[in-house]
Amino acid sequence: VLEGGNCELHQQLACLLSAFPARINPAIRALPQPFPPQAEYRVATRSPEAALLRFCPLVEESTACLAAWRLLAMIYQPLFFQRLRVEQNIGYVVSCRFYQAAGRSGILFALQSPHLTTAELAARIDHFLVQMNSELAALSPQALWETCQIVLKEQQQVPTGALEASRYRWLRAQQMIPQPNITDLQALTPDSVLAFHQRLLADGRHAFYLVNQRLS
Repeated sequence: VLEGGNCELHQQLACLLSAFPARINPAIRALPQPFPPQAEYRVATRSPEAALLRFCPLVEESTACLAAWRLLAMIYQPLFFQRLRVEQNIGYVVSCRFYQAAGRSGILFALQSPHLTTAELAARIDHFLVQMNSELAALSPQALWETCQIVLKEQQQVPTGALEASRYRWLRAQQMIPQPNITDLQALTPDSVLAFHQRLLADGRHAFYLVNQRLS
């Protein structure tokens, strides 16, 4: 990846690279193979504390669903932390955000607790999502649009480090960081956001779980 310079410098570098002594492999843009279907993945750890990651992928590959998932993650995020970290004090790690992994986009929930089991952590996430039905049913168009503005502002932010910024721009150019556009966000209504939330709830069987298992 080349960052900076001008057209003259780019041409000079192109001439130098034309004499590159090794074979250059053509770019291959293939989606990674999906994980084999299973309800849960386990990793051995030395920590006695329970940890759980739950990744909820998009229920459909559409720009409307992408916009709704970004918006839902933004709505969930502060409430998830407030209820599970501040009010219930389940542990130090309480996170919810939009996430991309292995070529798939979705919402990632992360929890760690010294006194709850991984099954109990999963139940807390389920309970939170059920509670969100009433929260989203009361969402006003004005509050929805304000959250859309936050999503648009967030996706325009570029990492500050040179290496991170270069990698981010390359991923964007390769369309490996899909971003909702303003048209899709403007088309969302409180009712449609609630409908997407309920689809996320109904599609729970397609979520990926990663839990820890203490080494003996």
